[in-house]
Amino acid sequence: MPASRWILGSPARDLSAILLPGLAGLALASLLAADSRALVLGALVAAVVVDSGHVYLTAWRTVLRPAERRASRIYWGVPLAVVAAITLWLLLALPGLWTALVYLTVFHHVRQFYGVSRWYQKLAGRFDAPSGRWLYALTITPFLIFHVRPGVRISLFSGDDLLLHPHPGAWLLGLGLFAVLALAWLSREALLWRRGVREPGRVLSIAAPATLYALCFLVARTEATILVPLLLSHGIPYFALMGLSLRRLEPARYRTALGTVALLLLTAVVLGGAESWTEQNIITTETPNYARTGVSLAQALLTGLLLVPLLSHYIWDAFIWRGDHRDARTIYTSPRPADTTP
Repeated sequence: MPASRWILGSPARDLSAILLPGLAGLALASLLAADSRALVLGALVAAVVVDSGHVYLTAWRTVLRPAERRASRIYWGVPLAVVAAITLWLLLALPGLWTALVYLTVFHHVRQFYGVSRWYQKLAGRFDAPSGRWLYALTITPFLIFHVRPGVRISLFSGDDLLLHPHPGAWLLGLGLFAVLALAWLSREALLWRRGVREPGRVLSIAAPATLYALCFLVARTEATILVPLLLSHGIPYFALMGLSLRRLEPARYRTALGTVALLLLTAVVLGGAESWTEQNIITTETPNYARTGVSLAQALLTGLLLVPLLSHYIWDAFIWRGDHRDARTIYTSPRPADTTP
């Protein structure tokens, strides 16, 4: 398969940085004892650097690029709207803030999988609309089935954010439904392969997240083996794709792959670490149970400010990675030797 069919220029780079980080993380987490120092440290790195940290990388494509910053009002309007909305939500003690954030995060993750799949289709020279529907079905279905899965719970913001309702009968029915979906998709891909449609990037962009979501939501039993792989499957590819896009948009500024990765990693470590410290020492002392206990105006404002990077990342990403964005032609091109200059 030619290098032009792979986003990073080779199957090895795409598999390691885009397609398989989540599955690799799941395999590693499954091998470690639940209370081992290695797993605790790995989970900390995944949460602070990969998850919290990757959010801040969006700034390099948006507010830190003068031309992009001047191109749209969303770069100042979104942060103001986030602070106002979160502050009012907390002060009015409206329920469901953390639940909304959890489900919005899942949607954001799945949309990234969709975008990657579309990227592979562009490189293959053939857009396949059903692939998007299959991707949604094979990732969202395991997540929905998890809501009725008996015997497993995970704690996120307030400890009870997911709308879980364990039900053995619905669980078995859901497993059967997912098995039918998976077999139907595999049959379709086998038929395409026999017809000469050989698109491994597109196929893997569906198979990898579908397998990961099936294993995490339907098989894994601990919080670490459920959550850590999901964070890695989203955050690590974001590092790779952001680095690639920056080098294509501003090659004179981002001259080497190693230097670009170092800059992004430093951004994630410093700002992700600062956010985690703020969460632990300032914000979460009052806000998890805000609907019952209430919060002060100061805490509400601080929480709103803390959520600005996350929610701006979600909204800005939906804008800057669109196929009709003015930078899309430059970003979504075939790999070039300069993309991987060390």
